[in-house]
Amino acid sequence: MPSSQDRSSRQLNLEELHQFKWVLGGVMALLSLWTVARLDVDLGVIPLVSLVIVITAMVNSALPGKLSPLAWKGGVFLIVAVFLFDLVTGEIIRALVRLDLLLILYRTIQYRRKREDLQLIVLCLFVTVVAGVLTVSLFFAIQILLYTVCAMCFLFVINLIETVESGGKKVGRRWTRIPFRRFLRRLIEVFDLRLAGFAAMLFLIVVIISTVLFLSIPRFQIQNPIAFLNIRQDRTLTGFSENINLGEVTEITRDDRIAMRVDVSPADAIPMIPYWRMVVLDEYTHGSFRISNTINTEVGMKSYPTREIHEDWNLRERFRIEGTGDTVRWVFYLEGGISRFLPLIGNFDRLVFKEPQELVVNEHFRILSTAKQNPLLTSFQVEGMDTSGRMSDPELADYDFESKRPPPLRNLGPPPPVGRRSMRYPYTLLTTPGGEKNDVILTGAVREIVRGDSLTAVEFSRRAVAWLGAHHHYSLTVRLPPDIHDRDPVIRWLETDSPGHCEFFAAGFILLSRKAGFPARAVTGFKGGSWNAYEAYYMVRNSDAHAWCEVLGEDGVWFRVDPTPGASGGMLGGLAAAAPVRLPVDTSLNAYVDSLRMLWYRQIVSFDENSQDAVVKGVQNFGRDTMVGAWGMTESVVRTTLNWIRSPWNWRRYLSIALAVGLVFLFVLGFRRLDLGWTDFRQILRRRIEPSRLRAGQHLKRLNRESESPTDGKHIQLIGDLQRIRYGLRASWPNTREVFHRARRSRS
Repeated sequence: MPSSQDRSSRQLNLEELHQFKWVLGGVMALLSLWTVARLDVDLGVIPLVSLVIVITAMVNSALPGKLSPLAWKGGVFLIVAVFLFDLVTGEIIRALVRLDLLLILYRTIQYRRKREDLQLIVLCLFVTVVAGVLTVSLFFAIQILLYTVCAMCFLFVINLIETVESGGKKVGRRWTRIPFRRFLRRLIEVFDLRLAGFAAMLFLIVVIISTVLFLSIPRFQIQNPIAFLNIRQDRTLTGFSENINLGEVTEITRDDRIAMRVDVSPADAIPMIPYWRMVVLDEYTHGSFRISNTINTEVGMKSYPTREIHEDWNLRERFRIEGTGDTVRWVFYLEGGISRFLPLIGNFDRLVFKEPQELVVNEHFRILSTAKQNPLLTSFQVEGMDTSGRMSDPELADYDFESKRPPPLRNLGPPPPVGRRSMRYPYTLLTTPGGEKNDVILTGAVREIVRGDSLTAVEFSRRAVAWLGAHHHYSLTVRLPPDIHDRDPVIRWLETDSPGHCEFFAAGFILLSRKAGFPARAVTGFKGGSWNAYEAYYMVRNSDAHAWCEVLGEDGVWFRVDPTPGASGGMLGGLAAAAPVRLPVDTSLNAYVDSLRMLWYRQIVSFDENSQDAVVKGVQNFGRDTMVGAWGMTESVVRTTLNWIRSPWNWRRYLSIALAVGLVFLFVLGFRRLDLGWTDFRQILRRRIEPSRLRAGQHLKRLNRESESPTDGKHIQLIGDLQRIRYGLRASWPNTREVFHRARRSRS
């Protein structure tokens, strides 16, 4: 066992403590840079430049000392200039994050005193928390835990240095040359398992306190969110906007990242192939679909600041098919940057957001969107969702498209001039490309489909889907022949046998349907998905992006038609769908990783007052069950003991009791013969120190207390023998039993 002098060599000296503090500061800065990697804010080259400079300064710690004081002062002015420029040209949150990164860089590569070290801790904490709040990422949990460990070690080393230097000992800048191999060996040498255990216990206490605070702090709904935390988000997937061009939805399918997660139980509430409606587009112009200006500005788009929508908004009575709704609760988690339009299968009874939203309601197309693009996660709950794929539209049920004489639609206004009639809703539902060549091709295709029969909307849809499938097959790549007559691209595609993706099939079907006199519109969103087997929820990826159609039947009901043959789900036509036996289940490693993220959403991100009530009730039930179980166990033990005492006593029982008492007596006697006590027994179990050394230390403490300056020769010799046992090598020990015997007899 090493002596106290030996143990002192296992401690870091002041120079090594400074080196350790420098490395910990660099690690903390690198953790902060990691947190902003997933932040959807344009930070320029600052994170990359900071990463390179911090690593360089960590490896070559003498490099910052070579910079002149003028360079350090110039760095301060540069940081201020960049911050002011960001304030003038960009958003406040972007300017603050960039400023914080520059300050972290400045403090990390600078030789720091205690005040600067504490500033570095606060700066790193700020950017870590801001990045976690803005990204709502599962990695935030890992990052904040790693930061806490690093910050606790950093504070511990700072206080050690301050304690040593308070005694007048200084090292100057000698520590700036860090031999990393020797430094790592020294860290391994001084590693103390007891100190690590104490640090782990302290960290566990911090985590427990943080968890208790998280569970107990009241939740408030902020009606007016903090303005500077609202990032302006211009990025959206263009296939899910008010204006799409052919190929934009297909471009989304090349991205395999998760777009949204749907928490629903039971799983059979989800249709075998769900169609998640997001955007409905009525106006078509030369390869481009858009929401017509009539809808955007005059008819259906109204903005409501709300957190909840009920059936009294006429979302149910006017547009639901009777008997098609359910009572299942759906919870949606839509990733940021996907679209401001909400994915819904159909109409609903009630929709609730986690936080108040500026909601835009399109009552004619039955679509909802937020007023602004949300860069963060959007979560909302839906009850009573209609999954039939059919939607009643009383306003168009009696519409006479032939004479263009509509019933009195709200806010429709007077009929438009004849030349502009086709570009105003609902006339846009029958608009086809103009031009004689386009009309000839489209009319010929419709004649080939109809074959002179009088067809309903459903019958025509079946034949048109079959006609498209016979002339074209599915492909993500579309190559149209060159055109010198400026014909419509969809008409050119219909004229050929070229393959096409879902947008060409949807656009082709819409033009055929409109030419035949059946109102039709395009729908973009997601089709299908997969069931996560680990956390029991539905995953929808960007690769599930899809385009399909809705056709207005004679009964005033919109029904879904998917004319794309065999595209990632195999729903041929959407009218007589060959549904799979069950939902596709994902058990891959990626699904497991995503299930952790869903667990984060459920337990942390979506933790509200209802979750608090559930936790409180769970704790109360657990406490009640524990008390009942403990009382029952106590009663059982007491009852068993009383029954044992009251039962007849015989020689076997007496013999068993005698043997037990004898074993305890022998155990205690053996320890006393070895001059060991209960404290020694505990030390043996903990394997901290040899019992003989511990016993010698106890005798030394008693002798020093009884006689501060002994003069008796035997007394002095006894103290010397005890000191050799306590601090010396085992080879130099005297007879321990004889020494301890003399020590016991010397008690006054």
